[in-house]
Amino acid sequence: GKESHRRHTKPFGMIPDAKGDFHRLFPKRQLWQPRVEYPLWDNNWDGLHPPSTGDDEADRHRMRVVRKEGVTRHIILIRHGQYDEREKDDEKRILTELGRKQAALTGKRLREMI
Repeated sequence: GKESHRRHTKPFGMIPDAKGDFHRLFPKRQLWQPRVEYPLWDNNWDGLHPPSTGDDEADRHRMRVVRKEGVTRHIILIRHGQYDEREKDDEKRILTELGRKQAALTGKRLREMI
């Protein structure tokens, strides 16, 4: 029904006035609060979903057209290349020669994809 199209009023993002720690790991004010509770998926994760027309059937039709003719968004996850793990300081953990080759090849592959 129309309830599914209403904007969530629950706060999301980081909540600066949150008190306490998250499992004694870090302050709760730094904890990211998703719009939709896990394991549900936020279909409007990027904020680009058009607002509801108020007619569920018209909304479904419009979304079918968007899925068929619209832009596809991709999220590409890339892990860093090999680095020197023997150093304790992050600043000294630099890419090895192989890591630099991996980074260059990854860049070339991304250029081909995008």
